[in-house]
Amino acid sequence: MKYIFVSTNNTCRSFMAEAVMKQKIEEAGLDSVIDICSRGLIVLFEEPVHAGAAEIVRSHGYTDAEFTSAPLVQEEITDDTIIITMTEDQKKKVTENYEGFLEVATIYEYAGEVGDIKDPYGKSQEEYECCFLQIKQLVDKIWKTKFLNHRREMI
Repeated sequence: MKYIFVSTNNTCRSFMAEAVMKQKIEEAGLDSVIDICSRGLIVLFEEPVHAGAAEIVRSHGYTDAEFTSAPLVQEEITDDTIIITMTEDQKKKVTENYEGFLEVATIYEYAGEVGDIKDPYGKSQEEYECCFLQIKQLVDKIWKTKFLNHRREMI
C-alpha cells in the first residue's frame, strides 16, 4: 500500500504530512508494508523544504531527513496508491491528470471532515505552526480511524 501526500510545490504542507505519518508508520513497524511519501503538482526542479516548515517539524520532534521536493509522476501511481491532497482544487487536478490510483481525497476528507489546508508559504512562523498543527491533528485522526482499526489487515 502506498500513500502519497500532495501539495502544490512539495516544500511545506505535503512534507509536513509525510513527516508525521512516516514516523507513525515506522514506530508501528509497518514501513515494510506501507510506503509514505509526498509530492508536488508543480515542481520544476528539486528544492529543499521551506526553512519555516523544516523548523516547525523539527521543533515538534520530527525529522526532515534532508528532504527535497519531487513532482507527482504517473509512473509511481499504482492500483494500491492512495493520494491525499491538501486542497479540493489539488484533488481535482489529480483526478483530471492522473489515473490508476486506488483513491484520491483531501486530507480533511480522508479524516472524515471538510476543509482545505491553507498554504503558509511566505507567511509568519505562527502561520507555519498553525498549518502544522492542523495537519498533525488530521494525520492523528487518519491514523486512529484508518490504520489502528485495520492494522491486523495490513500485516
